[in-house]
Amino acid sequence: MELHLGGVNKQVFLQSSLCSQEGQS
Repeated sequence: MELHLGGVNKQVFLQSSLCSQEGQS
C-alpha cells in the first residue's frame, strides 16, 4: 500500500491527540 506518509502521519497524530485527551480527562 503506497499511501502518502503525510496522510498517515496526520491520522496517527489525530489518534494520539484523542488518546492524550482521554487520558488527561
